[in-house]
Formats: sequence, structure tokens, C-alpha cells
Amino acid sequence: MRIPAYRTMPYLATALAIIALLPAAAFAADGPVGEWNILVEAEGQPSPATLTIVEEDGKYSGTAVSDQGLTELSDISYEDGELSFTIWIEEAGMSIGFTGTIDGDSLEGNFEIPDMGVLLPTTGTRGGGTPAIVGTWKLMVESQLGNNPRDLVVNADKTGTYGGGDFDDFPISNLEIDGDMVQFDVTLSLQGQDFPSHVTLTLDANKIKGKLDYGFGESTIVGEKEVSSIVGTWAMAGESEIAGPIKRTWVFNDDMTGKYSGDIGSFDISNVKVDGNVVTFDVTLEAQGQELHAKFRGTLEGGVLSGDLDYGFGTLSMKGEKEAS
Repeated sequence: MRIPAYRTMPYLATALAIIALLPAAAFAADGPVGEWNILVEAEGQPSPATLTIVEEDGKYSGTAVSDQGLTELSDISYEDGELSFTIWIEEAGMSIGFTGTIDGDSLEGNFEIPDMGVLLPTTGTRGGGTPAIVGTWKLMVESQLGNNPRDLVVNADKTGTYGGGDFDDFPISNLEIDGDMVQFDVTLSLQGQDFPSHVTLTLDANKIKGKLDYGFGESTIVGEKEVSSIVGTWAMAGESEIAGPIKRTWVFNDDMTGKYSGDIGSFDISNVKVDGNVVTFDVTLEAQGQELHAKFRGTLEGGVLSGDLDYGFGTLSMKGEKEAS
């Protein structure tokens, strides 16, 4: 069955989807690895999306994202500045290919709809992305005193804490990230005595290993990244007195950032907090040229997220479930 070009656009928008699931990585300026902010021209309308490409053991993988859905990239190839990959669009039952060139931090090319001769011009620039170390890590630290559980929390602004178990939470400092290598300083306090310590770690996807040097000895560290139950894509619905039934897509990343999307546009979610089953976040919406600073407070129970979005002069009740990944 041949699909008219205009009917493929919703599918492409869905395929170029909601927030990359793979962690951002360090990249060479002349390679494809990194987070790319792109614009896809379709019938004169630019559609924004994000490509995230990572490399592991000499092989590339990645995702394509927008405010309507997510898909994985396949058959990724890069050589001499030429990048190509394909995405599978389930709803249309077909693949769409991309070919383009990378020049430093700039990307230019086309998505091509097979058997139809339709090219969708695409341009993009590489952004920094979120370092893979950002998030909460569950560690096991082995020393002469035995095995001890610890928590490492790293924020996007390179602050954080190390502690847990029989320790308090101690602030980390001098965080440095070089590819998959991470190091930082932390001063531990035990029985009234301070122990200035240095931690070096190696990242491997969502796993981590390394050592803690506390001056007169070392401890080995292994651990995994903790993924909050809120992380993922949520299909939300509500009832507005003005607009009637509404549907929204909320995306929460493991670094506690996210997107609030729907027919009104796509907006950044910030200050995401999960305290037990209570979820809160902030979002600034825009309607008719005016900004609306809104706050959400709700509960996550039995896989259902529900609560109220307070936008200053009223509230909107929302309820939904996480989409299957």
C-alpha cells in the first residue's frame, strides 16, 4: 500500500520522539556522538526533534525524539563525515532513512520516504546533553571493614552528595568528567574525625566501578544507577472548563528534568521531586503570548499518576499511566 506523503508526517513526528533514553556521552567534535537538536522541514513546516547517539565498543546506538513519541535508531553508520541511519515507524509499517553530513557541530541532510521520492530537508546542531553520571547511584563499597551500601547523588550543576548506610550525606566537590571517567572529592567524617577522600570512577552504561582513596587506604566501589518509578513517558488526561477534554504527554528523565507536551506546544518541566508516592514539579506554559507558571502536585499509586496542576488562577486535575517503552 502506498502512503501519501502528507499522511506520513504524523508518523514521522511520532517517530522523532519524546526524550532520549540513552545517556549522553562525551564526543569528538568531528564524530556523530552527542545530542543533536534538529529541524525537519515537512511541507514548509519545521518540526523540532532531538537525536542522541552514543558509542560503545565501536558500535553506535541512539534514539530520535520529539514532543510526540520515541523511536530507536538502527543501522547507524558514520564514515568521513557521512552519517546515515534508519528509523522504523510502527504505525505506517515502514522504515525512513536519513543520510547527511557532519561538519564540526553542524548536521545537514535529508529524511527520505522510500518508494515515494519525498525528501525532508533536515538541519541540526550538537548540544552538550546531560552527563551520564547525573542521577542517583546505589553503590557497594568494599574495604577492610567489610561491604557497606552507599548512595551517590550527582546533580546537573556538578554538585551532589555521597553517603547513606551508617554515614551521613557528605557534599562532593571538584567533580570532573572526562568521557566515561569521573572523579570528585569528598570529606568523610567518622567518630569526630575528618577523612579528606578522592573518588575515581568508570562508567559503563548504567553501571559504575572505581575506588575511594581516603589517605591511608583504598576501598573498591561497584554500583548501578537508580531509576525512579516516575522516569518514562506518561499519557495524561484531564477536563478543562474552557477547552473540555484534554490530553497531554509528560516525560520524566532520570536526571529529574522533563517535557510537558500537547497541542499547546512543548515546555520544559523542572524541579521534579519524588517523596515517597508524592510527585511535584514546575512548568511554565505559554498561551496566547502569555506565560503561565504552573505547579503540579500529585500521587503515584499502582502505576497511576494523578493530581492537580495549579496555574495561579485555577487548577486542572490530571490522571494517567506510563506508556510502555
